Amino acid sequence: MSKDARDTLSWVTIELAPLGEQKVQEGTLAKLIRHHLEVDQDFQVFIPSARIERNGKNLTVSLMEGYVFVQTGLPESQYLSLNNRAYVSRVLTTPTRKGVRVIQTIPDQHICDLRSKLNALLTTDVVSDTWVRVLGGTYQNLEGRVLSVEEEYVIVLISLRSLEVITRLPKVQVSFDEQEEA
Repeated sequence: MSKDARDTLSWVTIELAPLGEQKVQEGTLAKLIRHHLEVDQDFQVFIPSARIERNGKNLTVSLMEGYVFVQTGLPESQYLSLNNRAYVSRVLTTPTRKGVRVIQTIPDQHICDLRSKLNALLTTDVVSDTWVRVLGGTYQNLEGRVLSVEEEYVIVLISLRSLEVITRLPKVQVSFDEQEEA
């Protein structure tokens, strides 16, 4: 039995207003969208940007500014209700021959590609022999030297007074200063 195309995850594209861009910078946009759509935390909202700390400063790295993607599965009227919000410029739609506007969707593979590109953008600077500071987890705020680099991870040697630890960390969980390279 073949899978019904309607069961495949796709995404609604929303163009942001300036207030929406501000909410991205603040890190509050996804929560705001979920609240207005009346969905729970598991409902997917993909903002093609990430908030990171580099050299003691909080930065927002954007792959594509001005847009957010929301998973499908709700009635179209719920998505279109976002048009009345100050943080949304518009929900992208296409007119039919009969003049009815239909929400545009994009396939999940496109969002997977965007996620991969964003991750690559966030992690291209980390190389072997770079001194890094761990941003979270068990070794938060400790410094170590990158021994090797994998696709999305780094292997870091952390030297403590009485112990040396080699750990595998996501690249986005380390921060470095270009002047501190070995």
